[in-house]
Amino acid sequence: MSSSPAASSSPVAADVPPPRILLVAAFAALYVIWGSTYFGIAVAIETIPPFPMVGIRQLVAGVVLVAILRARGVAWPDRAHWTGAIVGGVLLLVLGNGLVAWAEQHIASGVASLVIATTPLSIMTIAALVPGGERPTARAVAGLLLGCAGLVVLAWPGAMAALRGEAAHGGIDAFGLVVLVFATICWATGTVLGRFLPRHANAFMASAQQMLVAGVVLLVTTMITGDLGRLDLGAISARSWLALGYLIAI
Repeated sequence: MSSSPAASSSPVAADVPPPRILLVAAFAALYVIWGSTYFGIAVAIETIPPFPMVGIRQLVAGVVLVAILRARGVAWPDRAHWTGAIVGGVLLLVLGNGLVAWAEQHIASGVASLVIATTPLSIMTIAALVPGGERPTARAVAGLLLGCAGLVVLAWPGAMAALRGEAAHGGIDAFGLVVLVFATICWATGTVLGRFLPRHANAFMASAQQMLVAGVVLLVTTMITGDLGRLDLGAISARSWLALGYLIAI
């Protein structure tokens, strides 16, 4: 039986770019929703230690998402899918997201979101270094250098104060900024490596796997280090509970 014209043309249709309005809406959602999470993190860690907070956030979100997907008939991941989930979960959510939460103890959420906005530059650089990677254009390199210059401007007052053994009055905490930059590198590395690692065909299930991995790794790590012992449920403010709920849901 010959295929219908619609069926034969579907691969071509898949290559058609989406309407510009959808691209604009996607970027708006990305910056508004994702950007708001950095403020949510700052509020959550007011009374919840950073790593336990991120561990609870990821584990609860992962469990809920898996339950929803399984109820909708999405297949359980194969063993091979967990390889990619472990690498992605550790790089993206344990190191990337976890270190951001830690750094926000020392750096304002607005500055944190600004630094994290340089992540595409890290992705571009790392993608160019992998075998067969695409070399960045001169325009992209100029953007990378401009982003690095901006980070230097942000860090300079705090770094100079640290070298003099003084408090950075009104400046950016230099070590916190270094941790943030390292977090972006971890996120970028996980993003690039994710292209080559096996993952579930359902993108939501693949994300849920990463959340589960990150939640377990963070909570086990905090139990070993004793950081989980700092978690006092009675001392958590209503603001922090609401922020944690927002971070889990959004």
